[in-house]
Amino acid sequence: MSDCWFKSGVRAALFLFLLAPRGVAIAGEPSPGPDVAALQGRAQALHLAESPLWAALLHATHGRVRIADPAFLLSQPRFSLARELDQTIALLYGPDQGAVCRFPARYLWLRDQGGFPPLPLHGCAQVREFDARAPADELDLMFASENITTPASMLGHAFLALRGTTAAGLRVEHGVSFFTDDVDTYNLPAL
Repeated sequence: MSDCWFKSGVRAALFLFLLAPRGVAIAGEPSPGPDVAALQGRAQALHLAESPLWAALLHATHGRVRIADPAFLLSQPRFSLARELDQTIALLYGPDQGAVCRFPARYLWLRDQGGFPPLPLHGCAQVREFDARAPADELDLMFASENITTPASMLGHAFLALRGTTAAGLRVEHGVSFFTDDVDTYNLPAL
């Protein structure tokens, strides 16, 4: 128990250290935002650009993206997972306070990595609308199968079922679907 407390205390101290202002603010002046270079260094030290979840957020496979829209990718035309992460941190923690509304999933993932300051996600109209329309009081992973002897059939029809009650008291249900990639091998372990 005390070991767990010590670890959380060390994490909290590190978090506070990273958030500490680098200078003394004069009364009446706005305090500077977080040190973007320090946050980028933290991401590099943690090797966050190598995370499969980061690649999934960017719809990237083997370092190549499926969505080449400049509104979605910040590091175009020289895309890389690391460059995209650096530019995402610079955007989120830079002077544009509304940038978190553009990439809420990227922000939430970064926040969950620890050591990244909280941002005002509650101010994002589209996030509030999504939460209002698709409350997730219950979440289930569903597997629908055409043929129970074929695993690809089952995995090709997996989805999340979200259920909840809206603020107006209406019970709603939504589904988020997942699909498998095309099979280009008959190597059973690879499948």
